Amino acid sequence: LVRAGADNVQRRLLESEDDPFIDEFRDAADWVLVDAPCSGTGLWRRSPDLHRRTSESDLDEAVEQQRKILGSAARLVKPDGRLVYATCSILRRENEEQVDWFLGERAGFECEETLRLFPHEHGTDGFFGAVLRRVS
Repeated sequence: LVRAGADNVQRRLLESEDDPFIDEFRDAADWVLVDAPCSGTGLWRRSPDLHRRTSESDLDEAVEQQRKILGSAARLVKPDGRLVYATCSILRRENEEQVDWFLGERAGFECEETLRLFPHEHGTDGFFGAVLRRVS
């Protein structure tokens, strides 16, 4: 944050989708980062055993939790603010499909841009990010 010159930042780990912080700071944030819990498929190159330990039910649970978190975090974003959604997953279900679901459920947001990194293409772990702007 210091290197970026950001001096008006609050880092807050929300305990649940009903965390009192959400109501207290509703419609107040310029930027909200959701570093979503995920399947971790983007880390498989470094931890191949994760592949065998990740089940379909684990993925279902992660997707549901991501949706709850996105819905809660969106309430913090003020008009013309940004919600950044990030995972260390390479699965469309946790990434593009989540963004599509969110935009279908939450009027007043649009996707400005996405970033997807693949281990085999970029020489890094797999990551996904989307910048969602609140337009109203």
